[in-house]
Amino acid sequence: MKTIGQLLRHAREKDHLSIEALAEITKIRPDYIVSIEQDQFDKLPSATFVKGFIRNLALALQLDPQVALAVFRRDFDQNKQGKIIPRGLTQPISTPSPLYNPRTTTIIITLVIFLLIIGYIFKQILDFNQAPPINLNHPERTKSPLR
Repeated sequence: MKTIGQLLRHAREKDHLSIEALAEITKIRPDYIVSIEQDQFDKLPSATFVKGFIRNLALALQLDPQVALAVFRRDFDQNKQGKIIPRGLTQPISTPSPLYNPRTTTIIITLVIFLLIIGYIFKQILDFNQAPPINLNHPERTKSPLR
Protein backbone atom coordinates (compact mmCIF):
# COMPACT_ATOMS: atom_id res chain seq x y z
CA MET A 1 0.00 0.00 0.00
CA LYS A 2 1.24 3.43 -0.86
CA THR A 3 1.46 6.21 1.65
CA ILE A 4 0.02 9.65 1.07
CA GLY A 5 3.50 11.01 0.32
CA GLN A 6 4.07 8.38 -2.37
CA LEU A 7 0.66 9.05 -3.93
CA LEU A 8 1.21 12.81 -4.07
CA ARG A 9 4.75 12.46 -5.46
CA HIS A 10 3.55 10.00 -8.12
CA ALA A 11 0.73 12.36 -9.18
CA ARG A 12 3.11 15.33 -9.28
CA GLU A 13 5.64 13.45 -11.38
CA LYS A 14 2.89 12.19 -13.69
CA ASP A 15 1.86 15.82 -14.33
CA HIS A 16 5.56 16.76 -14.85
CA LEU A 17 5.40 19.42 -12.12
CA SER A 18 8.41 20.45 -10.11
CA ILE A 19 8.15 21.03 -6.39
CA GLU A 20 8.63 24.76 -6.95
CA ALA A 21 5.83 24.88 -9.53
CA LEU A 22 3.50 23.00 -7.20
CA ALA A 23 4.47 25.35 -4.38
CA GLU A 24 3.61 28.32 -6.59
CA ILE A 25 0.20 26.83 -7.43
CA THR A 26 -0.74 25.83 -3.88
CA LYS A 27 1.11 28.57 -1.96
CA ILE A 28 2.64 25.85 0.25
CA ARG A 29 6.33 26.15 1.11
CA PRO A 30 8.52 23.81 -0.98
CA ASP A 31 10.16 22.29 2.10
CA TYR A 32 6.69 21.37 3.41
CA ILE A 33 5.87 19.64 0.12
CA VAL A 34 9.14 17.71 0.26
CA SER A 35 8.42 16.66 3.87
CA ILE A 36 4.91 15.50 2.93
CA GLU A 37 6.20 13.51 -0.06
CA GLN A 38 8.81 11.85 2.16
CA ASP A 39 6.25 11.21 4.94
CA GLN A 40 8.35 13.21 7.40
CA PHE A 41 5.48 14.79 9.29
CA ASP A 42 7.60 15.59 12.33
CA LYS A 43 9.08 18.51 10.33
CA LEU A 44 5.64 20.01 9.72
CA PRO A 45 3.32 22.14 11.84
CA SER A 46 0.25 20.69 13.56
CA ALA A 47 -2.05 18.08 12.05
CA THR A 48 -4.69 20.65 11.15
CA PHE A 49 -2.28 22.44 8.82
CA VAL A 50 -1.01 19.18 7.34
CA LYS A 51 -4.53 18.03 6.50
CA GLY A 52 -5.12 21.34 4.76
CA PHE A 53 -1.85 20.98 2.85
CA ILE A 54 -2.77 17.46 1.74
CA ARG A 55 -6.22 18.62 0.65
CA ASN A 56 -4.77 21.54 -1.37
CA LEU A 57 -2.08 19.35 -2.92
CA ALA A 58 -4.66 16.73 -3.90
CA LEU A 59 -6.87 19.38 -5.52
CA ALA A 60 -3.91 20.86 -7.43
CA LEU A 61 -2.93 17.38 -8.68
CA GLN A 62 -6.53 16.45 -9.68
CA LEU A 63 -6.85 13.83 -6.94
CA ASP A 64 -9.90 13.32 -4.76
CA PRO A 65 -9.10 15.19 -1.52
CA GLN A 66 -11.34 12.90 0.54
CA VAL A 67 -9.45 9.83 -0.65
CA ALA A 68 -6.11 11.54 -0.02
CA LEU A 69 -7.13 12.44 3.53
CA ALA A 70 -8.44 8.90 4.10
CA VAL A 71 -5.07 7.47 3.04
CA PHE A 72 -3.36 9.91 5.39
CA ARG A 73 -5.63 8.95 8.32
CA ARG A 74 -5.05 5.26 7.59
CA ASP A 75 -1.32 5.60 8.25
CA PHE A 76 -1.04 8.54 10.65
CA ASP A 77 -2.76 9.93 13.71
CA GLN A 78 -2.26 12.93 15.94
CA ASN A 79 -1.36 13.09 19.60
CA LYS A 80 -2.89 15.43 22.18
CA GLN A 81 -0.50 18.21 21.23
CA GLY A 82 -1.61 18.04 17.57
CA LYS A 83 1.63 16.50 16.29
CA ILE A 84 1.42 13.79 13.67
CA ILE A 85 2.66 10.34 14.63
CA PRO A 86 2.47 6.96 12.88
CA ARG A 87 -0.73 5.05 13.58
CA GLY A 88 1.13 2.14 15.23
CA LEU A 89 2.33 4.42 18.04
CA THR A 90 -1.17 5.45 19.10
CA GLN A 91 -2.69 1.99 19.29
CA PRO A 92 -1.61 -0.52 21.90
CA ILE A 93 0.42 -3.42 20.59
CA SER A 94 -1.67 -5.90 22.52
CA THR A 95 -4.83 -5.22 24.39
CA PRO A 96 -4.69 -6.16 28.05
CA SER A 97 -6.80 -9.08 29.13
CA PRO A 98 -10.08 -7.82 30.57
CA LEU A 99 -10.19 -10.70 33.08
CA TYR A 100 -6.75 -10.43 34.61
CA ASN A 101 -5.90 -7.07 36.05
CA PRO A 102 -4.99 -5.77 39.52
CA ARG A 103 -8.62 -5.08 40.41
CA THR A 104 -9.80 -8.63 39.70
CA THR A 105 -6.78 -10.07 41.54
CA THR A 106 -7.66 -7.98 44.60
CA ILE A 107 -11.30 -9.06 44.43
CA ILE A 108 -10.36 -12.75 44.17
CA ILE A 109 -7.91 -12.59 47.10
CA THR A 110 -10.46 -10.71 49.24
CA LEU A 111 -13.15 -13.25 48.37
CA VAL A 112 -10.90 -16.21 49.29
CA ILE A 113 -9.98 -14.65 52.64
CA PHE A 114 -13.64 -13.88 53.33
CA LEU A 115 -14.66 -17.48 52.53
CA LEU A 116 -11.92 -18.85 54.80
CA ILE A 117 -13.11 -16.67 57.68
CA ILE A 118 -16.77 -17.69 57.12
CA GLY A 119 -15.73 -21.38 56.96
CA TYR A 120 -13.78 -21.08 60.22
CA ILE A 121 -16.72 -19.41 62.00
CA PHE A 122 -19.13 -22.04 60.67
CA LYS A 123 -16.88 -24.87 61.93
CA GLN A 124 -16.62 -23.22 65.36
CA ILE A 125 -20.42 -22.92 65.57
CA LEU A 126 -20.85 -26.59 64.63
CA ASP A 127 -18.26 -27.66 67.21
CA PHE A 128 -19.94 -25.53 69.87
CA ASN A 129 -23.42 -27.00 69.22
CA GLN A 130 -22.26 -30.62 69.38
CA ALA A 131 -22.08 -32.57 72.57
CA PRO A 132 -18.58 -33.15 73.79
CA PRO A 133 -17.16 -36.54 72.93
CA ILE A 134 -17.39 -39.11 75.70
CA ASN A 135 -14.79 -41.80 76.05
CA LEU A 136 -15.86 -44.59 78.32
CA ASN A 137 -13.08 -46.76 79.52
CA HIS A 138 -14.01 -50.12 80.82
CA PRO A 139 -11.68 -51.11 83.58
CA GLU A 140 -10.22 -54.52 83.32
CA ARG A 141 -11.47 -56.98 85.84
CA THR A 142 -8.73 -58.24 87.95
CA LYS A 143 -8.80 -60.58 90.83
CA SER A 144 -8.90 -58.59 93.89
CA PRO A 145 -6.81 -59.71 96.85
CA LEU A 146 -9.78 -59.42 99.15
CA ARG A 147 -11.59 -62.35 97.84
